[in-house]
Amino acid sequence: MKNTLLITLAFLTIIGLYWSTDAIGWLFDHQRLRRFTPNSTAVQLAFDLVGIITCILFLLCVTYKKYWSRATFSKKSNIAGFTLIWVGVVYSVAMTYSFLRQIDKLYDYYKADYNIKGRVFEAHPELGHHGIPNGSGSHNYVIGTTQKQIPILLDSLGFRTVGPQLRLKSDTTLLFLGCSFTWGDFCPAEKTYSYHVAKELGGQYLNAGTSAYGLAQMLILARKAIPKSKPKIVFLQHSPWLADRARFTFYPTAYGVMPFPFIHRKDDGHDVHPPLFMSSLYKPESIYFKQTARSFFDKCVFVWKVGLPVVVLDFFKHKWSILQINLGLKPRAESDNQAIERYVYNEIAKICQSNQSQLVVVNLGGFGYDETRFTNHYDRTHFNKTTNAQNITFVDVDSALRTAIKTPKEYDKYLLWDKNGRDSILFDIHPNANTHRLIADQILQKLNKMP
Repeated sequence: MKNTLLITLAFLTIIGLYWSTDAIGWLFDHQRLRRFTPNSTAVQLAFDLVGIITCILFLLCVTYKKYWSRATFSKKSNIAGFTLIWVGVVYSVAMTYSFLRQIDKLYDYYKADYNIKGRVFEAHPELGHHGIPNGSGSHNYVIGTTQKQIPILLDSLGFRTVGPQLRLKSDTTLLFLGCSFTWGDFCPAEKTYSYHVAKELGGQYLNAGTSAYGLAQMLILARKAIPKSKPKIVFLQHSPWLADRARFTFYPTAYGVMPFPFIHRKDDGHDVHPPLFMSSLYKPESIYFKQTARSFFDKCVFVWKVGLPVVVLDFFKHKWSILQINLGLKPRAESDNQAIERYVYNEIAKICQSNQSQLVVVNLGGFGYDETRFTNHYDRTHFNKTTNAQNITFVDVDSALRTAIKTPKEYDKYLLWDKNGRDSILFDIHPNANTHRLIADQILQKLNKMP
């Protein structure tokens, strides 16, 4: 009876301490108390510390009479074992609280108004993540009192497309491969360079560019889409970060783990390795919680259905995958970016040649990243060192956009801005609609000069 009461009291105390920051946040958000703004991080840290101490005291009380005796400390080996066990206990309790707080932040992210909403992405065994066939959603962002949604529509292949009234109907297919620059983050689909080019050339377009993709995904898609759709032209994005993503193994994410396909060495060259496991980040349940209202019950269900798989289960899968790599049970990703680029671009060139598709490489640099990116951008010279493939049309968009730029800060005019009252705020570093138009013009000018 005494132990039951002790366990119940400890459990209620720990749960109470965990939820305390939510309660304090709600209290100080009340109309009469809004002028008081306590440091939420300090409050949370204090309560977490008390919670960890409570857990340890509870475990000490439960085990005191049963395991603590003179015999326990009579030998050095017993003392060492006892100390090791309690170090493990303290570490486990601290990790549990760390997991819970990560779930808190993940929940806040899902409820925020500045991310992708709707049925847009799902986990994929080969690509890591991919568009949901016939899915839809929106890019959301908030600047001051301004809230905007950019529609996202996906076709039957899971590629981004335009609304029915803007669809391009033609016997000719144009395929676009790339990352978010090709997909068009925060830009309407009909204002992306892929749509402009397809419309001008009179062909139906397949925008297979996807946010966060790298050269590994682009090669996988080329192997599937080119033989199937037989595109007249394949537009292939060429950017510095695409090779980086093909060697990441795990894509950098704010929450959870995102395994990526990666390029690795084999005895006879290179190949693409699929993701080491499927992430829980894009489970169907996650779509549901992006649409529900905040509540105590909603958060409890979220912790069970999304938080634990994403934060805890994938954490252990990640550690196990790294151990397999270190033991030689799984291959390591290629570390040489130029080797990755040479392999991927040559492979896609071969696929295009065998399917009578013209390959057009679209050179896009980073806009407004840093001084290094400004002074060390990709160009035709770099690409010539990368591949020995023939019959490739190279469109150096980055160099063309740089002609009017004197300093890196001037790149800002190519980026995404919106109004906050009288001021304009830079809210994202992807190309804006005007930049997409400029990219399309450069591509079309190059193609018009060809026979």
